Amino acid sequence: MTTKEKEICLIENQFDQILNYDPSNAIQSLKLIKCTEQWIEDHCLLGTHAIKYTQLRGIYQLLKENDGQLILALPRLVYKEASQEFAEQKHFVGIIRKLMEKAIEENKQEAFLNYMTTIVAYHKFYSSSKN
Repeated sequence: MTTKEKEICLIENQFDQILNYDPSNAIQSLKLIKCTEQWIEDHCLLGTHAIKYTQLRGIYQLLKENDGQLILALPRLVYKEASQEFAEQKHFVGIIRKLMEKAIEENKQEAFLNYMTTIVAYHKFYSSSKN
């Protein structure tokens, strides 16, 4: 399965689980974390075509600044997506945007921000470990 196929799988199959995350369900939690870890590891293997940690951290900071009113961050996130140099980076930010839009629609902003913490953590680990 290619990185893009895994990302599409994440979009189609995991968004509901991410936004309805139940930390008391250890098996579901571990499965979701492992799926995310694999997705991030594969993305980081793209090398220069992967989003940089500082770019991802900037996105996360933008979202945290608008905690409670994520809708205000949406136009800026769209701009960051469009500003990415490579298609793989745009696609990565696009997944975050689509999940954020779903979180806004379902009033699940806190679950979305918790998941973003997971993305940032694994990205830091895998982007650092290849150096």
